[in-house]
Amino acid sequence: MPLVTAGHAEVWANGTQNFSHIAVGEGTTVFSLTDTALDTEVDRKASPTVVVTDSQVVVEIFFGNDEGNPTGSNEITELAILNAASGGNLWLRHVLAVSAPKTNAKAMIIAITLTATNS
Repeated sequence: MPLVTAGHAEVWANGTQNFSHIAVGEGTTVFSLTDTALDTEVDRKASPTVVVTDSQVVVEIFFGNDEGNPTGSNEITELAILNAASGGNLWLRHVLAVSAPKTNAKAMIIAITLTATNS
């Protein structure tokens, strides 16, 4: 999962301390390094778990049955890591290859793994 340009600069400057929110959406526009927001955000949640090792960062959060589906049913197609409850800076945006159905009968755990390489 690539970081957007702002996210790359943030990680180099401050590590992951500002990875404070994960958002989900229904947008399908192809990822761009200059993305600043999700296409169609449907929910955002604070305080993900962030685990840092030598070469990886894992950011994980739980969306309960009543979260991530404000209309009762959504097809989650994009994920983001941001630094604010609304607006804020987008650090990562990922468009899923296959949508993830989210209804009030389903909970969801989102785990985003970033791996550092020397290439």
